[in-house]
Amino acid sequence: MRLARRVTYGTLSMLLAAGVAQVDFWPLSAYKLFSGVRTDTVTSTRLVATLDDGSEATVGRGSDPVLGHTQSFLPALAHADTAARHVMLTTWLAEAGLDPADVQELRTERVRRVVDPATLTWSETVEDVAWEGDLAAAGELRSLLRAVSALLRRLDAALVAPGPAGRVLALQTLLVLLFGLRLATRDWTLIAHRPPELTEHLWLLGWLPGPIPAPVLTAVQIAGLAGVALVLTRRAPRAGFALAWGALLVLAGLWGASGKFTHNDLLGLTVGFPLLFARVPDLPPDLRGVPGGLAAEDQHPAWGWPPRAALGVLACVYFLTGAQKLGNGGIDWVLGDSMAWILRQAESPFGPGLTHLVADAPVLPSLLAGGALALELSAPLWLAWRPARLPFAAAVTLMHGSIWAFLGIDYSAWALTVWAVVLATGVPARWSGFSTSRRTATGRRRATPAGIAGIAGPEHAT
Repeated sequence: MRLARRVTYGTLSMLLAAGVAQVDFWPLSAYKLFSGVRTDTVTSTRLVATLDDGSEATVGRGSDPVLGHTQSFLPALAHADTAARHVMLTTWLAEAGLDPADVQELRTERVRRVVDPATLTWSETVEDVAWEGDLAAAGELRSLLRAVSALLRRLDAALVAPGPAGRVLALQTLLVLLFGLRLATRDWTLIAHRPPELTEHLWLLGWLPGPIPAPVLTAVQIAGLAGVALVLTRRAPRAGFALAWGALLVLAGLWGASGKFTHNDLLGLTVGFPLLFARVPDLPPDLRGVPGGLAAEDQHPAWGWPPRAALGVLACVYFLTGAQKLGNGGIDWVLGDSMAWILRQAESPFGPGLTHLVADAPVLPSLLAGGALALELSAPLWLAWRPARLPFAAAVTLMHGSIWAFLGIDYSAWALTVWAVVLATGVPARWSGFSTSRRTATGRRRATPAGIAGIAGPEHAT
């Protein structure tokens, strides 16, 4: 099972290396989600235009796909060459609805904003105007290494143990449905509105020239959806999964290459990576109408390692998000006012009243922060024990739902990824409601599914 080990340990090693090195290089990430400590002070850079009539307008703020997504390029404006600066400024002005002919002067300001906790009113000061880690080794290293080595041997043995065919088949199907949902529900042609000067090239396909034409983006989207269809119809499931995964990787990477590193699709893509190398069994004859197929009790190491690799990747990512909070913010991230300021500065879909109410409540922000941190750091423990996987998925859904309610940030793809892995690995076969066996003319027991989970087979440790 060299492939199983190489794919699983290679993926986990890359995730951990990115976390230690603090690297955000799509699709690798250190997962520094809300890991910095928030206070009552916010410092940012803004672009201000002085118009012919003497009035001033701030450019590049808000949720516009171009204006709101490329503001991180503002500090680089002072160091850009003349041609690049011209493209950047004209793009921002056009998206803001300002005619460059009406603009007398442009400047970038470094602004320090402070909020009064009593009145929640902001005061701001322009600071300037510009066109401007160690490992501590514990004692008893040898015995520690022995314990770690023994644990790794046990994990390795569990990884390559045989597994039922139904789990890897269910996982592939659920993940590709998630990819299809993400591919179909976004207007990817908006990427074409972002010129190369407003595109960050520090990602896997950063060498691609830009801007990418809208028809090309649409073609990639259609190809990805075609890959989803190939998996669901079982015509070419392995190639179809790779096609859908690759299409979402490219489109989501291009979407996040305009200044702000986005994580929304990253968990699903990272969890799905081991499945690119998996040998997924075919459906039984009852679903294909052809002779042959699988017996319900059939198990094989080639079917066991992909779901376990997905569990390991999922646990690693959530653990990293918690470790980054603890490493960057320390215990103050929980006990201090960081969460309260995150809430006060958020844009809830339910308006500021909800977030201010929670932020001003005694202890409640710290409870929210502590609960999130505890859930993320304990993810490997939850996912290692099958009965705990469903409660973990429910807790994660509640956490990401609260992030949307309080902060207006949609991490539904993360919750759906967790449910895909949990439903494929954490639900006993007897709960599925499917018949799993039938005797053929030769007396051999065959799978007789009413759906995909019908070939889940007997329980096996995952």
